[in-house]
Parts: sequence; C-alpha cells; structure tokens
Amino acid sequence: MSAVQDPVRTSPEVVEQLDATDACPKEFASSSDFEGIFAPLTTAEFLATRYRDKRAVLFRGPKHRFKSLVDWYDINRFVSNRALAPKMMVLPREGSVVPTRLVSDHSRPLGFRPMGEHAPVTDQKLTAVLRHGATLVLNRVNSVHPPVQALVNFIEDATGGYGQANLYASWTNSRGFATHWDTHDAFIFQVAGCKRWYVYGETRPFPLDLDVVPSDDPPGEPVWEGLLTAGDCLYIPRGMWHDARVETPDLEGLGSLHLTLSTVPVTGQNLIRWLGAKLSQHELFRKDLPIQADEREQQARFAELRDLIVTTLDSVSMDDFMSDLRACWSEPPETTLDISIEPWKLGDPHWGSCEVSIRGARRSEIRSRSNDSTFELVANGQTWTFDRHCLALVEFLVGVDRASVSTIKESFAGSHSAKFIDEFLQGLVERGAAKVAIPDSVRDLW
Repeated sequence: MSAVQDPVRTSPEVVEQLDATDACPKEFASSSDFEGIFAPLTTAEFLATRYRDKRAVLFRGPKHRFKSLVDWYDINRFVSNRALAPKMMVLPREGSVVPTRLVSDHSRPLGFRPMGEHAPVTDQKLTAVLRHGATLVLNRVNSVHPPVQALVNFIEDATGGYGQANLYASWTNSRGFATHWDTHDAFIFQVAGCKRWYVYGETRPFPLDLDVVPSDDPPGEPVWEGLLTAGDCLYIPRGMWHDARVETPDLEGLGSLHLTLSTVPVTGQNLIRWLGAKLSQHELFRKDLPIQADEREQQARFAELRDLIVTTLDSVSMDDFMSDLRACWSEPPETTLDISIEPWKLGDPHWGSCEVSIRGARRSEIRSRSNDSTFELVANGQTWTFDRHCLALVEFLVGVDRASVSTIKESFAGSHSAKFIDEFLQGLVERGAAKVAIPDSVRDLW
C-alpha cells in the first residue's frame, strides 16, 4: 500500500505536502490535542503564512489520530435514528442524488413494528444503493455528536467563521458529488480507510455564494492527485475544483470514512451589509430612488447618497465592524433539559456541585459604558447589562469553560454573599445568558 500513498502528479505551487506523523498526537484524546491538526505547523502559522486561502495543503498524520472523532458504530446509530436520518442523510452518486425514499420502508404489512410517522431506513435497501456506487453523506453531524462539535469549535475559533461538519462513507470507485468547487474552505479529515482525491485549479479566486462563475467545467487536468489514508488532513481553499473516490481495485473494496469540515468566510460582502445597516438609520437612504424622474434629479440624488456613504465610512472603522461581528456571533443551539429545570432548588450540596457556563463565552466581550456604574457583556448574540460591582464575577465566568457553583462562591466569598451569588446565577440561567450542567453524582441520587 505504501507504493500508492505518494501523489501521481502534483504542482508544488498549488498543493503542498507536510508530514505530521512525528509532530502531532497519535490520537486526539481531548480538545487540547486539536492544536496538532496542522502539525508540523502551529495553527497560527497555518493561518498567517502562505497556506491559508492560497493553496491546498496535505497534512500527513498518524493512522489513529482521528479515530476518537467518529466511527462506523456512530454511523449506524445516526442512520437507525429515524428522527435524524431523513433530515441528515444524502445519497449522491456520480453527481446525482438517490432519493432517500428508495431506502426507506413505507409498507405496513401484518406484524410490522410500529415506527411512528417517519419511515425507517432499511439496512437491505440502503446497502444495495451503496453497493451500486452511492456515497452515504450525513450532514451537520456535529450537531448530534459532541466529539465532532468540539473539532468544529476549534476550527471556528481559529478561523473566525462559522463551521459545520459532514460525514462521508463510501465503498465503491465512483464519485459521490461531481467535480465541483465550494464557496467555503474545506478541511477533509480521513478517519478510516483510504480515498483518492483530485484537486484542480480555480476558475475564479475567492468565489461567493451569489457569485457569477464564467465556466461550469474544471480548468483542465488535476494539479494534484493523491491518496488520503487514515490520519491525513487535506485543506482545500474555496474556489478550487475537486472530487474523490475509493480505489476498489487496490484496496479490495474497503470502505472510506471521512469528515469534511467547512467554514463560512467573512468577506467584503459582510462589510457592505453592515454598512448598509448603518446607512438605513438615515431617511435619505430609506427613500425611494427617483427612477422615473429626469436625469438631473437622478444625478442629484446619486450625489447625495454618495456623500452620505462617504461620510458614514469616515465615521466608522474596521475595529467597529469586528466588534459588531463578535457581538452577533452565537454558539450552536443547545437545550439543557435535565432532572431539574430549576437546579438551584436542589439544595446544598447538590446545587453547589452543578456547573455553570456562559453561553457564547468563547467569543464574548465585556464593554465599559459611559455610565461608570454599569458595564455590558456581549455574548451569544445578546447584550447583557450589569452593575459594575459584578464585573470581577462576570470576568471569572467568561474566563473559564465552566465552574461549579461552590467554586464560584469560594472564589468570591470576600466580595459577594452566597445568597447573592445564588440569585445572580439563577438570573443568568433564567434569562438565557448561562446554562447549567448537573453532574451524574447528583442526578443518580434520584
């Protein structure tokens, strides 16, 4: 197998290979190990150098390093969950999509096990479709699988955009999706098996969702062709054409399992939309354009709008845009239903064992106000106002991943009473600014 691991053809100016086998964790045991994804580069080096947005990069790694993210058992669990499968599952085959109704059982014979309103995916039908060349794709698997969500969180924090992860399983020598390009960067994590990837050039650098592309065909021959094996990571910038397939003759039909993590970029379009919201505060910008008027009136209005746009641009800065962008960021929606929906009523020491975390703390921001008696916490797309004597308490909460109620009380025993902290935390949770995790040791008592 080692003979086919090297790329058949490559253009060093477009694709670069880096060997991380000896420079990163053998297996990702915790989220702290994600820093080794781009080894031998650090995450900061990957983002700040000639790699990000400029060329595809292949990071070779140890065979088992992505094993803890997802496995074949997880796939079966997702597909067997009839509430999830119809919404998550896509079955592409050579550029077309097999309707999911063809792999579901809609019959109701005598002795049929009731399954509710959703028709279950049947193993026999699904396997037959996959044997005939379809790829099994489970979209947004991070939303139902915490280990993958942890990886998405890491990439989001590193790149500054929003991310999602799709899971791909395939067994045959046929493409799932046709040769295509994306409007987002793609990070491919080969979890199990092998898959051969073809990377072409780009038709248009940095394409956008509503962009106009002059051609629907990839530009010529692949600039790189290579086999991803378990533990490898391939980065493909948006705009670069690509496709992939399993090599059944060489690998005896063994299945390939990989995650594609995509990140939505922040571009000049976002800046213009933000500026448009600022301009909408002005009556002149909201007024109808004089489309049916004579040319003189049209030109006069154009000049007025141009002056307003220039004046507004001069009054704002990139820091203002970035601050508002952070203020709008929100974490993935998550419910926190548990044995108690009012855990502060569990009583000591049970309530003290519960762990509190601020929603959206990863990109939160504490802002001072002109009124010295208050400050603002901007987190999870919301703005919360607090009395300034709570500043140290809020800074502590956003600075940790989570903290138990007892730890918070001990840390601020000299400045706040236990009763005050109980009521403060209760208020955060009831208003949606924070969430509570009840540990197993407490839950198992009932």
